[in-house]
Amino acid sequence: MKNIQLTPYKENIFIKIKNFFKKIFKKQEFNPDEVSVIEEGLVSTSNPILQEEETNQKDEAYDRKKILKIRTQFENDEIDVDDLSEEEIDELINLYNEETEIIKQKTEITQEEMKAIKADTKAIQMETELINRKNDTMRKEIERLKNEMQESV
Repeated sequence: MKNIQLTPYKENIFIKIKNFFKKIFKKQEFNPDEVSVIEEGLVSTSNPILQEEETNQKDEAYDRKKILKIRTQFENDEIDVDDLSEEEIDELINLYNEETEIIKQKTEITQEEMKAIKADTKAIQMETELINRKNDTMRKEIERLKNEMQESV
């Protein structure tokens, strides 16, 4: 009887490619705990930096809504300056400053656009004047040619 030996398993390039695609396309196991977390909007990440950033964004959004509500109440005379804390007054001032900067930027953009439109309008007016001059010249030439033809007849 012949002595049969097992050959050692070597992972060649084809096996690696096959395993790669198997790994990518294998079916994911269903975990109902993950679905409930996603449905509640409490997707947890393992990265603490991302968690902290997400918390900061939520806090900033909450603070922004709060200060916008205070501004609305203040502008509608529902609350008085005396009812506001120093921090709220500072936040209102910052909000008004931010809005002022945005308005200034929009104004500058609008002014630049108006300058461009004005330049375009001037160019169009100049082209129109040039075309009108050419038309006048052509009319005069046509009249001259008509007169010559009538005289020659």
